[in-house]
Amino acid sequence: MMNTKLALTLIILAFSQVAFAGMHKIIEILNFQSRTIDYPEVGVEIEVEIGEAITSRALVTRKPALEITQPIAAKVSIFPFSYPVTFPVSEGLPLYALTETGKIYFKRGIGTVGNFSGSSLPPFPAIFVPNDKNASIEFCLPSVTVGNYAQCDVNPSISAEKVLKLTYINELSEESFKRELLYLGGDANSIQLGYREFKNDFARAAFNQDLKYDISSDKVVGFKGSRFEIQKATNVGLRVKVIKHLN
Repeated sequence: MMNTKLALTLIILAFSQVAFAGMHKIIEILNFQSRTIDYPEVGVEIEVEIGEAITSRALVTRKPALEITQPIAAKVSIFPFSYPVTFPVSEGLPLYALTETGKIYFKRGIGTVGNFSGSSLPPFPAIFVPNDKNASIEFCLPSVTVGNYAQCDVNPSISAEKVLKLTYINELSEESFKRELLYLGGDANSIQLGYREFKNDFARAAFNQDLKYDISSDKVVGFKGSRFEIQKATNVGLRVKVIKHLN
């Protein structure tokens, strides 16, 4: 008859195998190239309200991402604990890393981990999407404490098709530099614009300028190389077409 100590050892090993069955070794943490993006495209007519940007130029990083269309509540079990994880509706959870069998989408600030304590686990969860389209998505806790693994669980009640969409997002780069022109108000005869610069999300107040243009006869205005054709201006909003972006 099996002794109690041996039986307990086998039970612990069995639980450990179940608990770590969803471990995925991270083989590459991705870095994406930044590029300058102008908004909107030249020739596109847009409408903005007072305080909104007519045009902007920013150094951004374009990343594949998951759009979360419905709130998600799941769990990740790491023997002997279980951690509830939640994800809010989000326009983009960016692609973070690759494993041998799939992709991990993760960003600090998106999602929560319940029952969290200690420093060995991250405060934000991740989503694992397998390369095998027939396999289920998993919910994970990325960790560097066990050799760059993501420890994950499958929740069969959650359908990827119902809660996730593949998309792309533009994120301001860490060394971001953004310039924009804001609509500050106007009428059929004149408009006011505001030029603003931002470095790493901080306004560069010394470079701010407020501008006023007479549009009673000439509907094309310009600033720092940009050109705009004013279609309609009121004290509520502006309809404008971008002819040329900021230099």
